[in-house]
Amino acid sequence: MPSLIDFTKPIYGTPTTQSVRDNFQIAQVEITDLQNIIAEGPFVPLDGGEMTGLLTLVQDPINGDHAATKRYVDNIAFGGGSGGAPDAPKDGMFYARGGAATPTDGNDWTADPLFSSLLIGSDKDTPLFGIRADATNNYYDFLNDGQNLFQFNRATKILDLKLNNTVVANFSDTDILFNKPLTLSADPTTAMHAVTKQYVDAKSGGASLTVADTPPAIAQGKMWFNSNQTQLYVGYDDGTSSQWVIANNQNVLTTGAINTALQPTYNNVGRNVLHNGLFNIAQRGNGAFNANGYTVDRWAVWRDTDTGAITRLATSVGGMAFDESSAYYMLVDFTGSAVANAHTALYQNIEDVRRLAGKTVTVSFYALCWAGSIKLGVSLGQNFGTGGSPSAVVNIAGQSVTLNQAWQRYSVTLTLPSIAGKTLGTNDNSLTGLNLFFSSGSANAIRSGNVGVQTGKVQLYGVQLEIGNVATPLEKPDPQVNLANCQRFYLDSISSWYGTGTGGQSMGGFVPFKTTMRGVPTITFYSTGYTNASAVGAYSIDPNGFICNAVATANGAASLFTGYKATADL
Repeated sequence: MPSLIDFTKPIYGTPTTQSVRDNFQIAQVEITDLQNIIAEGPFVPLDGGEMTGLLTLVQDPINGDHAATKRYVDNIAFGGGSGGAPDAPKDGMFYARGGAATPTDGNDWTADPLFSSLLIGSDKDTPLFGIRADATNNYYDFLNDGQNLFQFNRATKILDLKLNNTVVANFSDTDILFNKPLTLSADPTTAMHAVTKQYVDAKSGGASLTVADTPPAIAQGKMWFNSNQTQLYVGYDDGTSSQWVIANNQNVLTTGAINTALQPTYNNVGRNVLHNGLFNIAQRGNGAFNANGYTVDRWAVWRDTDTGAITRLATSVGGMAFDESSAYYMLVDFTGSAVANAHTALYQNIEDVRRLAGKTVTVSFYALCWAGSIKLGVSLGQNFGTGGSPSAVVNIAGQSVTLNQAWQRYSVTLTLPSIAGKTLGTNDNSLTGLNLFFSSGSANAIRSGNVGVQTGKVQLYGVQLEIGNVATPLEKPDPQVNLANCQRFYLDSISSWYGTGTGGQSMGGFVPFKTTMRGVPTITFYSTGYTNASAVGAYSIDPNGFICNAVATANGAASLFTGYKATADL
């Protein structure tokens, strides 16, 4: 402040003692005050310096060039408004006040109060968006209005997108759910693109299907499946009237209805390309069959390393509960081996590989196992015969079913490849082979349907192989037809003759077979009895019969009685 000394006194040329004394008194006061102030020094020079103590201001700054208090700076940094960001908080401190008052003891932030909201905006009065949390969710609020935000549930880890207070999408680690229509920018151009409605409509002609027990609104080309009637309808509208028109007749199209309608034709029409599927013919006996080779007619056993026996057993009068006409079943007793090539299989070779080439076939059978559960594998193979240079055998990958301890009918559908380009052998003995695997090592795993190594007992009945992908009722051919089918491949019969000749003369006659055999058979004799004869033999053999002769021992009457077996099996 300006000095109070009056430099106009005393008046020049006329000094008085009083005026001088007054100015001295004022000077004394000012000098004393100045000395008192100086005593509290040192002071920061006007041209700048360093303070060693605190500077306390009387109030928060008002003008832009006022010195600022700590309180003012803290309010700017932590409470909104303009200003720079503070340093990152220390451990145990919060980076926001959440509306709490500024601590009176400086910036000593603690865990109280609980901060749950952070507003970000252009200034403290204009928030643009908010980040907050409650006991369940975290929120990223786009407009800070509580209605347009991301909401994340910390327990379920599901993220909701809300627009205008409506959840329009849910995001989780398993899927994304859109609660509003999703609009794509264009129709798909690659296989994995999502498709638009207009793309689907163009591909399907706009047709739609409604499944309900009551009819929907009729529209041209719209379809309705009546879930009560199991009936399909098509909407018809000619511009004048509209109605639902039956599109199918369910009573005809069901498998049961088809079987019922066609049952009269299912009796003996050769649907089953196998022979002796009921095991009624056993010219070689009932077994037990322990070695590889034929068992009952047309069925053979094929083992490697495994052991066991196959036996034909009779049912009780009245047959089995599911089929009173049954008379016999096969019992397959087997002990599997873990050797790679080991296996046990029952098979039948079907004449002429061309019959089933390129066709889908269904194999069905009744079976049970004595204990636990047993897998039974079904497979097919194409053999192009012998003679010349036939093509190599083609084996089809098998399928398996799991048997339990009750009779049940099982079925397997397989597809045989075309034989176009293959070469047949010259001996006219090509075939399609059906194999039923009971145990198999690793070498035949795929062919056996991966049944694995097994040990057990299985009963088998009513094996059928037919063209098509549905197992139809078991075919039961006329006994005479069944026997003739078997005797085409194997015949066990007798021959006898009586005549008069001279010693050393060959005598005999023609023996016709009971049915024409598949090819020229091999003849073997057994239990031969002679009168004045010896050296039975077979000559001029063909599929229709052979000449059975012997040599007379001496002049006079001679006779022969013998059993023979004619074999033309594949």
